[in-house]
Amino acid sequence: MTLSTCTTKVRLQNIIAGLGFKKIQNLEKYTNLKSIWLECNGIQRIENLGHLTKLRMLYLHQNSIERIENLEPLVNLVTLNLSYNRIKRIENLHTLP
Repeated sequence: MTLSTCTTKVRLQNIIAGLGFKKIQNLEKYTNLKSIWLECNGIQRIENLGHLTKLRMLYLHQNSIERIENLEPLVNLVTLNLSYNRIKRIENLHTLP
């Protein structure tokens, strides 16, 4: 199975300390994704996920996210893990199912 045919899960995780993703990007062609693991990276913003309307699970724990934002298009989201980030206020969740 190739990454382009995988429609249920993408696991993008920092394997070596100090390396990893700083930004969520280049997922445009994976519109059928249902789960994404992006934990243990240096991601600072929740962004570039608007086209993933089938996404059900989003794991962004242990990053550098400061604000909960840009989740409105994720109408099927049922699991969101933002633990161990830099979020100071819980806000912008009213649009989630």
